[in-house]
Amino acid sequence: MVQQRVFKTLGLLWLSTFVFSVDRTQNDPKASFVAAKTLLESGYSVQDLRAIDRARLFFEARLKVAGFEKQAHYYAALADYRAINAMNIADQRDEKEHLARLDRAIDHLEWVSKRDNSSVEPMILLYTLYSRRIGLKPLSAMSLFGKMEKARDTARRLSPANPRLLLVQAIYDYHAPKRFGGDREKAHVGFLNAVRAFVKESPSGDSLTPDWGYEDACSWLGISYRDRGDSLAARQSFERAVQANPHFAWARDVLLPTVLPNGMSSSTSSAR
Repeated sequence: MVQQRVFKTLGLLWLSTFVFSVDRTQNDPKASFVAAKTLLESGYSVQDLRAIDRARLFFEARLKVAGFEKQAHYYAALADYRAINAMNIADQRDEKEHLARLDRAIDHLEWVSKRDNSSVEPMILLYTLYSRRIGLKPLSAMSLFGKMEKARDTARRLSPANPRLLLVQAIYDYHAPKRFGGDREKAHVGFLNAVRAFVKESPSGDSLTPDWGYEDACSWLGISYRDRGDSLAARQSFERAVQANPHFAWARDVLLPTVLPNGMSSSTSSAR
């Protein structure tokens, strides 16, 4: 418990430096966007909803900044996606808030897709947001399932080996009912492929290019291994996530304690 309080305090102090960076780069749009992107991912790492929402509000306030409109819409949507994931990890399953965040994020990405259907990253995020919306409200599948498949197929056509696409496809396969294509074995292979694709991914050279997901992929692969009874491989996957990002609280504080160092499952496990 003391260690958790220390980590939380360190996380908040760490995030404050990014808040300062965002505030002091207001006259340099690119630098301020990069600082807000960093704040968003740092907030998700330490599970700080306030930091995630601060980043979202930053992007929402800059939807009309010339030359950065698409990035502002994309990262505002990503912030809501990250916030929903953080709430799920903390077992804060507020359906009304989740729906509001999903609908807001979808609106942002549909704005982008109407103006640019050749960029893969918005399509990837739109695909997973549609699937999450359907999962929360199954009746919405009547209007959204076709849109979800179109976004997925467009992303596959544009960049079939994109690691974020492989990750969200595997998450879909993990959660979806069998009648909608869900398959835990297929998901396991997908998580493996996503981790491998992240390892191979080369830096784009543009600091605003989306690069999130590696720690999530390692964590999901660990969950899949744990489901299969391979606690040693599960622990190794969780540890890989923490090695990549020591502040990644989902793997460090939630998932790792569910498997003991000797590879045995913990009787007091908790999972997302």
